[in-house]
Amino acid sequence: MLSRDLSEDLVIEILLRLPVKSLIRFKCIRKSWYDLIKSPYFISIHLNHAKLNKNPNLLLQRQHVDTIKPYFSLLSYETLEVLTDSLDIPFGPVRSSSGFFAYPCNGIICLYWFESKPRHGDALALWNPATGESKAIPIFHRPPNVYVDSFYLGFGLDLKSNDYKVVRISTFICDSDHDDHFNFCNYTTMPRKTQVEVYTLSTDSWRVINTTLPAYPRCHPKSLVYLKGVTMWKASDDDGSPLGWGENDRVILSFDLSDEVFQKSPLPPKSGIAYDECVLVINDSIAFVELFGNIGYEWIDIWEMNDSDVERTWTKKLRITVHNGSRSLFLGPWGNGKFFLDTGLDELLIYDADRQAFMNTGIYGTLHSLQIVTYTESLVSFRREIEFEQHHDIV
Repeated sequence: MLSRDLSEDLVIEILLRLPVKSLIRFKCIRKSWYDLIKSPYFISIHLNHAKLNKNPNLLLQRQHVDTIKPYFSLLSYETLEVLTDSLDIPFGPVRSSSGFFAYPCNGIICLYWFESKPRHGDALALWNPATGESKAIPIFHRPPNVYVDSFYLGFGLDLKSNDYKVVRISTFICDSDHDDHFNFCNYTTMPRKTQVEVYTLSTDSWRVINTTLPAYPRCHPKSLVYLKGVTMWKASDDDGSPLGWGENDRVILSFDLSDEVFQKSPLPPKSGIAYDECVLVINDSIAFVELFGNIGYEWIDIWEMNDSDVERTWTKKLRITVHNGSRSLFLGPWGNGKFFLDTGLDELLIYDADRQAFMNTGIYGTLHSLQIVTYTESLVSFRREIEFEQHHDIV
C-alpha cells in the first residue's frame, strides 16, 4: 500500500507516534505531509501526545574536560544511554565557560551565558534541541553608565495569549556622574535599582513593566522553574542585601506570565543553616530542596508544596543522607523515588529512595557544571513563516 492510499486520519495517527527527527525527514516524502507536519494543529497534537504518553528523554549539560566549554547531550530516560553525545548548538554558549538554561517549556529551553564584565544583561537565546532551531534574543540596550549587578530569569508560556515570554529581574547601578561610561571606583557605595523586563516572542522585543517586587530573588542560576504559566524563584523578603536571612524572610516569588503580576508564598520553616537551597518541579508539583552538613557528611531534605485555593503548605517527603567526602548539589528527579545528584567529585549520581542506595552513572562533568532535566521533544518553531522547501522528490 502506498502512502497516498492511506486516509488522512490514519496518516496523522502514524505520524503522531514518530520522534521529531523522523518527522523532519518525512516532510520530504509528500507536499501534503510537509504541510501537515509544519501546521500549528499537528505541532500541538504531537506535543500533547508526547506529554500524555510520558515518553521523554533527558537533556544533560556539562562542561568539556579539556576546553571547559558547556555542551549538551541527549540521554535515554529509561536507560541513561547517550543518544546524542554532543548536540549541535549554532550560537554563543560554545564561546563561554559559564552557561545555564531555564526549565524546558514545550520542548524549548531558554539558554543564557556570561560573556564578559561589565555585563548589560549577558546573552540569551531560545533553542529547540529536537529540531536544532534557535533564535537569539535581542540585547536589552542600556546606557554606558549603567552596570548590571545581577539578574534573574524566568521563561515559559503565556497560557492566555499562547506566546512565549522571558522575564528578567535586573539589579543595576547607574553612575549619574559619568554619562559616557561606568566608573568602578565608587561601585560599592552606589545605590542599586531593580527593574522588571519582559521579552515577548511574537513581537521579538523587550519592555519594562511597572510593578513592585514583593520579594527579592535569591537563587542559583540553575534554579529556574516554570509550571502551568507561572515562573518561580527562591526569594528573600528583605531588600536583597547579603544580610537579613531571618526565620520568616524566605519565600517563593512567582510571576504569572499572563497577568504579569508577582506573588509570594512562604517556604517551609528553617531547620538549620543550609549550604544550598533550590526550587524545582517534581511530579508536576513545586518542590523545595535544602542541603545541610559539612564536608564528608550531609543530608538533603525534600519538601512538596500542597497548593490549594485556600493556602500553600508544605510536606516533607524525604531526607537523603550522603557520605561522599564532598558537598553535593541536587539536580532533580528521575522517575519515581529516584533523584540526580552532582557530587563534589563531579559525577552524576542517582539516589534510589526505595532502596536507600546510590547508583553510579559513569557520567562526569567539571566544576559542578552538571545540569539535567526531563525533556519532551517538540516541533515548536520560533519562525513566523516557513517557506516551502523545493525538493524534486516531493510529490
